[in-house]
Amino acid sequence: MKAIKFFLIGLITVGFVACNNEDGVEDLTSSGATQSVTLKLEGITLNETRAIDTLTSDTKILLNDLTVVFHDDSKIYKNQPIPADSIGAITGSKGMVIHSIHSAATKVLVVGNSANKNINWTSVASIKASSIDVKKEQDVKDLVLYGEVNIDKKSYTEHTDPIEHPNTTIRRYNVAVTIAPLVSRFEIGNIQCVDLGDSIVSLELVGIGLVDFQNRVPLSGTVSANNFLAMGGFKDGTAFGNIFEPGTTAPGGINPFYVFGEKIPAYQEIAWSYDSVPKVAGNYVKLTNKNTKYNPETSKKFAYNFLARTGIKVSLPNIKLELTNIVPKSSYVHPPTWRFVTTAKYSGASATEQITPGYIYTVDYAFKEGNLTPYDPDNQLCVQVGVTVKEWTIKALTPSFR
Repeated sequence: MKAIKFFLIGLITVGFVACNNEDGVEDLTSSGATQSVTLKLEGITLNETRAIDTLTSDTKILLNDLTVVFHDDSKIYKNQPIPADSIGAITGSKGMVIHSIHSAATKVLVVGNSANKNINWTSVASIKASSIDVKKEQDVKDLVLYGEVNIDKKSYTEHTDPIEHPNTTIRRYNVAVTIAPLVSRFEIGNIQCVDLGDSIVSLELVGIGLVDFQNRVPLSGTVSANNFLAMGGFKDGTAFGNIFEPGTTAPGGINPFYVFGEKIPAYQEIAWSYDSVPKVAGNYVKLTNKNTKYNPETSKKFAYNFLARTGIKVSLPNIKLELTNIVPKSSYVHPPTWRFVTTAKYSGASATEQITPGYIYTVDYAFKEGNLTPYDPDNQLCVQVGVTVKEWTIKALTPSFR
């Protein structure tokens, strides 16, 4: 697929006020003088996302709101929300000037699309520690975007501003800021049983969803193991994980406990991560031929955004497929009581199991009859699955199944 960038590049011109004197320019950055900043972002817009979506195409990220914070790690000198009607100016050719920023500010922190995302603006530490919830990051028209850079005060140009800073010379510093999403994206399709007919005549598709994922991450910081929701099961009589298959009684000591595919209020933390396969004329989609590849609404995909952190090793989520009405080829064989196929790992062109924020992973979900087994985390069965990546990189991944 064509690679597309899913990053906002912010060009920030920082202007320090300096007075004309006999030596030409006097730098007042150490005396509490203020500075002006010209902020310019190359804006973007993306398709609206649903669980069933078209493949992401070369469009732009939609920037709904923007907040710019000037600080020195310990102190915020200016927290500047950019009004919605001014975002157009930022993305324009001239950018937008922000005045009266204390010269002690050494860094610029930029957060986009933060409305209703529970950002704590009290301090630099509280901003970076703000928890981003994956269920609120499913709409690509409203993804949190984040970036931070140092202000390099060694390189500048001088100019005057007769309105804001009359009779003074302004030093302007160019700073490039990249604001990027905290999520990556799965686009799952081409669901296929590649050896259907060997021992199974037909099977029907019920639903699909993610397991083994972070349900929240800090805006900037360390991922906590407490926010990882893993596929659950039992080993040597001991329960593990958080997300169990339907029919499982909540085991003792597991908190939180969720049931895969159940969308009740108690399971809202995972409700976003599962979708029913749309029925056709009231019936489940039936696969009867090994060459059949199923995609929802013929050409769309099952799409999910999942959280990632740059520089922190977090594995890709796994994908679980729910089936029903599995008909064996031999009348002497009982239909299997298990009805799930779960990935165990991925491979593919330049694929890595470490999540990269801003990547789109397209997955061709091709499994075999032998992958219809009881859930066993130690039994990783190899299957064909293709994946591609875009920057919003699309990467093709090939999953192996449990």
